[in-house]
Parts: sequence; structure tokens; C-alpha cells
Amino acid sequence: FRRVTEVLDAPRDVDPVRVEGESRRDSAERRTGPAAAAGVTASGDIADAAADAADAAADAAGAAADAADAAADTAADAGSPSITVRDLSFEYVHGTPVLREISVEIPPGALVVLAGKSGCGKSTLLKVLAGLYRPSPGTVFIGDRDLHYEAGWARSVASYLPQEPFLFSGSLRENLELAKPDAAGEELRRALAVADALDFVERDEAGLGRDVSERGSSFSGGERQRLCIARTLLRGSPVLLIDEPTSSVDRESEERIWSSLLSAMKGKTCVVASHRLDIAERADLILVMDQGRIVERGTHEELNKPGSVYMSLVGEGGGAMAG
Repeated sequence: FRRVTEVLDAPRDVDPVRVEGESRRDSAERRTGPAAAAGVTASGDIADAAADAADAAADAAGAAADAADAAADTAADAGSPSITVRDLSFEYVHGTPVLREISVEIPPGALVVLAGKSGCGKSTLLKVLAGLYRPSPGTVFIGDRDLHYEAGWARSVASYLPQEPFLFSGSLRENLELAKPDAAGEELRRALAVADALDFVERDEAGLGRDVSERGSSFSGGERQRLCIARTLLRGSPVLLIDEPTSSVDRESEERIWSSLLSAMKGKTCVVASHRLDIAERADLILVMDQGRIVERGTHEELNKPGSVYMSLVGEGGGAMAG
């Protein structure tokens, strides 16, 4: 399970980077070959001595970097970080931009709602913020960390809940423990309760030991989604990135899940793509997107005016925005 999630979590379109614990010489060899990595044409003891010296220097630098990372992680634990996006553009296929010149400052602990019609770029923006795709240098920061260089770190502090729920074959407990391997039974139960999943889990005599078929096909779409919500919340990350978390559940379950989610989101920096008007009304900031751009921004009160794109999304939906 752990290896599978590491592969799935790897950022797309990345440049080769040094593997943790790998010397600079080994890293260079992996990219360019042994001769180029050594930087000399001589062989034997001289090359070995030079390599040993380089390795020692790299180890010292690595230790310093680890200490800095630990300090940064401690600081992150003290409170939720800010998110800064500066002139971000992104494309899956060269020449076809999906995000265009996105800029926004999200303060620590804020709730930001992404609004807009399907295909406007909401999901892509969430994936970039989650470190699943590597942005250009200097365009996306969590705290003061540039996600171009530290996409892996972003995935350690941000939990991303995609619109399509995914479960792995194994047991329910193993699926949940992917988020927190040392989670106690009470923690698992609490996360399931928040996601409105505890009842149907405990109704099965196997409970958390219940087998999960590949992709979770043994559960309904709503059950899969609630289990994935529980797994996301179990991590306790200071940043939550959520893409339409209740799209596959019935109205009654949706109300219960959102009530619990809003409680769990308190104090965290949250970016949510949602069609629910009541969530937008609670947001500290709404970003209205169209064709990959932010075309309007503000609170519900500021945006809900005649002639605005936001008001056209709200329309007469009776609690839901178009999208």
C-alpha cells in the first residue's frame, strides 16, 4: 500500500531531483553517467577520494537541510500556513493552457471556495496546490516553500480529496491507515463518524477488517466517497484541498457530511471546489473561474450583484451553483 501511494503521489512532469539519502555524485551519475558525475577523466584513488569528499560535503548539507525541514515542519504544526499563487499558468499539453495567470493570496486558516462551470480549471488548480503537478518556479508557495522545488513537502502538509473516490484492494483498515499508519482504533472510528461512514462500516460483521475489492467496487459510489473523506481527515493536515466531496452521496448524507466537514475544517487553510451555495456564503473568499482565469473574487455579499458572473452561476438554483 505504501509503495502504491508513493507512485500515485509522484508529481507529474518533474525534473530529476536528488533522492533523499543519495549523494550528489550518485545523483549526478543517475542523470548523466559516471564520468560526467565525477567531473574528472582520471580513475583510481584520486577519483575515489574526490567522490568521498563530495559525499561528505553532501551529507553535511543534507543534515543541515533535514534540520531546516524539521524546524519548518514544527512551525507548520503550530498553525495552518498561507498559500500564495503568483501569475500561475499551467498546461497539460503544450500550447493548450488550462490555468492562465492565476494570482491569489490565501491567509492561514482561510476558507476559499472555487466557483465556475465544469472545465474552468478548478480541479487542476487544486492538483497543482496539492503538489501532484509541478508548477513553474516562483509561482506557488505554501508558507514560504516553493512547490516547484518542494512538491513532496506540499503533499506532506496538504490533504487532497479528489472528486473521484478511490479505494485499494485489501481491508478497510489498511485503506484508512494509508493516511496514518499508527492510527488507533478510536481515531479511525472518529474519522468514519465525521464522514458519516461509521454506521455502514459497523453494520458489516467484519467491520474494519472487511475486504475491499479493487477500486472499491464492492461499495456504492456514496460509500466510497465517505470512506475517502474519512481517510483524508484522518491525516490531520493543516491544509485541505477538496474537490466536490459530496458529489456521489444523497442529499441527507450530504448535509451530515458537510456539517461535520465544516467543523473539521476550522483552523485549517482550506480550498474547496463546491457547487453548494451555503458553503460559498461561509467562505472568506470566493474565486470565480472561467476558461482557466480568475474573473471575479470576493465574498458572497460582494459578488452576488446583477451582471456578475457569480450571480449568473447562482441564478435560481435554490442552494446550488451552476457548474
